[in-house]
Amino acid sequence: MFLGIVDYCRQWIPNFAEIAKPLQQPTHKDVTDPITLDNDQMKAFTKLRESLCRAPALGMPDYTKPFTLFCHEHDACSLSVLTQVHGGAYHPVADFPATLDPVAAALPGYLRAAAVAESLSQCEGVMMRYRLTVMVPHSVEILLSRTKTQFLTGTRLTRYETSILGAPNVTLEICTVLNPATLLPSDTFEIEKEEEIEQDCLEVIKLLCAALNIEQKVHCSYRSEASGLVEQMNGTLKSRTAKMCAITNLKWPDALPLVLMSKRNTPDRKTGLSPHKILMGRAMRLPAVPANALVNITDDMVLDYCKGLADVLRSFFQQVHTTTLPAIHDPGHNLRAGDLVVVRKHVRKTCLEPRWRGPYQVVLTTMTAVKCAGLPNWIHVSHTKRVVYPPDQEEPLLKAPTTVKQVTAPEPEKEQIEPEVEPELVEDGSITPVRDKGEE
Repeated sequence: MFLGIVDYCRQWIPNFAEIAKPLQQPTHKDVTDPITLDNDQMKAFTKLRESLCRAPALGMPDYTKPFTLFCHEHDACSLSVLTQVHGGAYHPVADFPATLDPVAAALPGYLRAAAVAESLSQCEGVMMRYRLTVMVPHSVEILLSRTKTQFLTGTRLTRYETSILGAPNVTLEICTVLNPATLLPSDTFEIEKEEEIEQDCLEVIKLLCAALNIEQKVHCSYRSEASGLVEQMNGTLKSRTAKMCAITNLKWPDALPLVLMSKRNTPDRKTGLSPHKILMGRAMRLPAVPANALVNITDDMVLDYCKGLADVLRSFFQQVHTTTLPAIHDPGHNLRAGDLVVVRKHVRKTCLEPRWRGPYQVVLTTMTAVKCAGLPNWIHVSHTKRVVYPPDQEEPLLKAPTTVKQVTAPEPEKEQIEPEVEPELVEDGSITPVRDKGEE
């Protein structure tokens, strides 16, 4: 009820949409009676009550003068101020804040400028179709008329074009002066004087050291020779790097790893241990075996290393072997070149038509397919079936003229290219008469 009453006076309350936003969120859910307000909602409620008690600073509209509407979008809210020129300056006449719908609030920044359509629909009751100039931060006319985007649906784009471009009394201009809509008060960025906190880094460091029981060493301004431990180490590295570069003529990126290795391998005066030994539990490994090292110790170390490496490699091999499929070396069928097979017929005209066609003679085989004489394509072995004849009928069927035609008819020159098969027939030329008689 309170929001409904205050909504009648929203034209005289600057930034009404942003102030009332915390109070509108609970209304989208099931509200219990009484309503419990948190701190943000209580501040918004107090702010609205104070705004109702203040005298409005808005002027009365003068319909003999043109109107100017300044629009701005901020924090999913459309802020607009309707003004008229008075005394050489823009005098506010009405304020039209509005909350954008979820679809418009999710649009990119340059497309949210099209939210001016919401402001135009609100100010129609005040300006009553009089001449109006709309000041926007972007060229809304170009965005709507020339730009095709995937963010705006056809219905929303049509509504924007009708309310913005279709109004004869509305003129769009890019705002080149200070936009008064951007100066509307916003609780999002306001901080009360009593709530301001001065950050002191030194105080935070002091409290942190006291909490962690760390002795804080307070010193003067930065000086690598007399400052803290980190600064001292950095100064030492810089001086050693400079000496290394002067001696070896190396650049500092190449000399820095040598300096770091030297510092990490230098024993400390108090503990007698190097930083590397303290951290790793052993000294740095040398790149080569020393010349004065005992052969037996060296051999034992190498042998232990090789044994450990072999164990690791064996475990890796077992892990990889269990996840790898064994290689296939034998074909999954017993078909050989010269066998007779029948081929499955996938498409039959009638149900009484045989399911198999052939027989055909196999000329080539692979692991999964066969090539038959008289057929242009390779055939998978699962679509073939070997023809087995009785022993007394096998020889006549192999020498049948139809089968010989299927093997030899497509390539009759093969018998001349391979003279070692039938050299007598090639020499006397008896192949041609025999083939002609068979065809007749």
